Amino acid sequence: MSLVERIKILCKEHNTSIPKLEKEFSFGNGAMYNWDVNRPTVDRVQKVADYFDVTVDSLLRDPIPATREVFDKDSLLRRIRESGLSVGQVITTLDQVKSDVLSETRVGG
Repeated sequence: MSLVERIKILCKEHNTSIPKLEKEFSFGNGAMYNWDVNRPTVDRVQKVADYFDVTVDSLLRDPIPATREVFDKDSLLRRIRESGLSVGQVITTLDQVKSDVLSETRVGG
């Protein structure tokens, strides 16, 4: 999937459009549509990544850009309390997530 295709998907998800982004960032009309042929500067790609709260790498490489989400202790505890899960359910879920993450990050795995 191309950079422009990824940006189109993000625009659709965020109820905006490439022309609106171009205006917001003071890019030339139609400039972003040419990014698959005429590579943009890193600064321009960073502006788009920041706007959508994704990484530059996800715009350039991932099939579907992943939204960055930061969890600190307080926000995690709040989410756990709001979920209504028991302590046992939370521990089981965290163990499964840890196992999944470890299996994804294994070399050759």
